[in-house]
Amino acid sequence: MKPITFLAVVTVLSVGVAQAADVFMPGFLKHEFFKDQTRATVEAGTAGAPTRTEFLTSFETAINFDDNYANRISGFFIPDATGDYVIFICSDDDQDFFISTNDQPATKRLVAQEAGWSNSRMWNTVGGGGSTASQKRSDQWSPDAGATMPYASGIHLVAGTRYYIEAVHHDGIGGDDFSATFKLLAEADPADGDVTKFTNNLIGVVAPDSVAIVKQPASRRVLAGSMVTFSVTANTPTARFQWFGKGSILTGETNSTYITPAVTAGDNGATYYVVVSNSVNSVQSSNAVITIGHLIAATGYAEQEFFSGATRTQVEDPTFTTPPTSTAALVAFETPINQSDNYAERVTALFMPAVTGDYVFFLASDDDTDLFLSTDATAANKQSIAMEAGWSNSRNWNTTGGGGSIVGDKRSDQYGGNTWPGAPTIHLTAGTKYYMEAVHHDGGGGDDLAVTFKLAAEPDPANGDAPRLTGDLISAMVLDGATVTITNQPRDTAIQQNTTATLSVGASSAVIGDATVTPGIFYQWQTSPSSSTTFTNVPGATGSSYTTPLLALADSGIQYRVTARVPGLTATSTVARVTVTGDIIPPTLVSAASLRNSTNVGVAFSELIDPVSGGVTGNYAIAGATVRTAFVRT
Repeated sequence: MKPITFLAVVTVLSVGVAQAADVFMPGFLKHEFFKDQTRATVEAGTAGAPTRTEFLTSFETAINFDDNYANRISGFFIPDATGDYVIFICSDDDQDFFISTNDQPATKRLVAQEAGWSNSRMWNTVGGGGSTASQKRSDQWSPDAGATMPYASGIHLVAGTRYYIEAVHHDGIGGDDFSATFKLLAEADPADGDVTKFTNNLIGVVAPDSVAIVKQPASRRVLAGSMVTFSVTANTPTARFQWFGKGSILTGETNSTYITPAVTAGDNGATYYVVVSNSVNSVQSSNAVITIGHLIAATGYAEQEFFSGATRTQVEDPTFTTPPTSTAALVAFETPINQSDNYAERVTALFMPAVTGDYVFFLASDDDTDLFLSTDATAANKQSIAMEAGWSNSRNWNTTGGGGSIVGDKRSDQYGGNTWPGAPTIHLTAGTKYYMEAVHHDGGGGDDLAVTFKLAAEPDPANGDAPRLTGDLISAMVLDGATVTITNQPRDTAIQQNTTATLSVGASSAVIGDATVTPGIFYQWQTSPSSSTTFTNVPGATGSSYTTPLLALADSGIQYRVTARVPGLTATSTVARVTVTGDIIPPTLVSAASLRNSTNVGVAFSELIDPVSGGVTGNYAIAGATVRTAFVRT
């Protein structure tokens, strides 16, 4: 039997290798996604390998699916009529569109550009950021500010001929879209909203004819009751898929993505895989394993439940029992921006105020949100305290975006629907836990959600301020299994007196049984006097690096360490000591100038100077003037 098995394997492999080749496949374009890259780096060839690659059936990507990325669509345009063509593009943010004189990328020419941003399929109008309608169409595009328009009479193409096309797009933050279309010169312009005509047999791509798996399905750690999504990416558009689960074929599950029914505790350890095939060969993916996790109490986190395809009204309905599509632990009462489209989410936490007083809560979201606060730690007594009826950009606490948004409704002290006992005043007691919940919905376009607060007597938060609902002020029941490891310890350092020291730490986090999630890490720096073993938190020092205040000689030997926390686990760094030495280098004069409308002179030095010697008039000399007084201002 062994020789037969060996020969059978060789035969299969030989057939696959012999027939493996790149072939032309009509009806597809190649889409390459580059996370944290720019249009310039992709066009220069310095962006490295794409984060992922897929195939599109038209010249258009999904809208609002990420931030801070670049992507490239490439393939061939095969016109069905000989004539002079006009290319139209739109994107958010910038885009360059190229077309070659033949099927070779080497002859590509830039023919249209998006300099700013435009909403999806807005072929004739612009959004902003420097976008101009004329640059978005090839017959009006100019490489030299209007001095010439090289394709004003159209781009002449021959029917049935393959022409290489390529567009490179970049998105910063906010909404994102990317598409292109065309017309013959004599035809009417496409209307805003028209779908792209780059589709079906008018486009094509060269891709391998043998199938291979580019991205394997990933194992997941979830709660019982969740529906788990597995996906696989293949290298060719001719790939076919068949999923298997728990040892059996899953009839009818023939897409690149498979969503399980709601899982139970008995599904712990269940394995799933997919067979990817075409007419040349077939390959089996690695196993993806389900791990059933549990909820744990975690300080410093809020819980996010994400419901794909749901609305705010549905999620708020007490009879709504659909399990969330996914859950996540958040390090603040704020969700990532531009997560998706057509979804609802519920964010919950226990708020434990540090100070007794009257509080005002602020909300910003895109699109609609209801904000609730309970009079105790249970959801049963939650009260409506603010709402977003339309949309606002991320962290825009004091302004609105549109869609019926009202600034007053976004803050609890001005919201007419506030049901808190004694509203609009919300009096909270330090150390008491209050259940907080926000239910948010997004239709299309950009999306964001954040909540913050102030004491009534404090100034309002400024637009852009980070939410204060973070750290020890919040806690939630979140999924277990998170791990954290300190990868770079803070190091001992030596400085001169009256200067600062900067310490840093590196840490990584993961979830046991789930490579798709990276838990947020909450840092807290701590300090202790020399030789002491008692450490106290440094207020506000919650980043991966910390800069000390100015240290004196008496501070020499002061100790610092940092804790790195994920839900259910905290790692503590080694101790770093700061040695402070005497400053033997005298300060140098940086600048001197007369102060406006006075006989005073301001003198700036390279470092702090001694207040006593700095106040001695004899230490200064000004040509043609007498120094009568001197003092040090720090």
